[in-house]
Amino acid sequence: MKVRLGTRASGLARARSGLVTDRLWEVSSELGVDLEVVVVPVTAEGDSRHERSTAADAGVLMAALRIALLSGECDIVVHALEDVPVVGHPDLSIEAILRRRDPRDVLCTDGPLLADLPVGARIAADSAVRSAQVLALRPGLVAVEVFGIIDFQLERLSGGEFEGLVLGKSDLDDIGRPHCAVQAFELDEVVPAAGQGTLVVETRSNAPEDLRNLLRAIDDPNTRAEAIAERSVLEVLDVEMGAPVGVHASITGDSLQLHARILNRGGTLVLNDHSKATTKDARILGRSAGLTLLGRGGARLLKS
Repeated sequence: MKVRLGTRASGLARARSGLVTDRLWEVSSELGVDLEVVVVPVTAEGDSRHERSTAADAGVLMAALRIALLSGECDIVVHALEDVPVVGHPDLSIEAILRRRDPRDVLCTDGPLLADLPVGARIAADSAVRSAQVLALRPGLVAVEVFGIIDFQLERLSGGEFEGLVLGKSDLDDIGRPHCAVQAFELDEVVPAAGQGTLVVETRSNAPEDLRNLLRAIDDPNTRAEAIAERSVLEVLDVEMGAPVGVHASITGDSLQLHARILNRGGTLVLNDHSKATTKDARILGRSAGLTLLGRGGARLLKS
């Protein structure tokens, strides 16, 4: 079986595609499938920029992959789940959700931990949920928006444009720079974005059954249940990536625990909801958490 994998040129995109390719080779060997994976370069405008002007521009990168997929240029593409819109594309299907890696956020500085940074120190992040939670932990710091490829963000940190940078741990791991982190936040300190640390594989809805079966073989049921619960919260709140909403689900046995958090952008107001259900009720659990937060004033908080 020949599978054409569309990927962008950035180091992070290539690393993620490599992780998926490795899993496909593993399961194809187990299934006795003769597999050939061909990497198809996909050009996206954002890949040529060091910095994007807004968080919404991240959608341009995903759109380029989806266009290549829909046009038949490639058979599959890889996304970070936290970047995938909650509302799915009618002609595309997420056939595989890989086992989740470390979902935590980390702090990069030239040495100091968060508690040791002086008042007025500038902390950069590419999402409101990261900025707001860091401000909640350390009032008196200054949040700075930063976008673009991670390597360039780290260059700006080294150049003194800000004193700290918050990133996803799995992203640093993927580009081979885990040593840049001086502190990993606990999951109840900085609740990650929904789907953080999770890679997914998308294909056309009418893809051949043999390809869909191969992709389903690398799907992780527990991670899928966690993803359904987390993204159902966003669906109820009617928000997408970039909103100050943290959601993290985890499974112990057949029990699915969910922590959902809404903040105002300054990190001065916080709503939390802790709930649990069985894994088969993942969607119900997420929707219930979202409705609970809305009932406690979450919509007003999101606008503040």
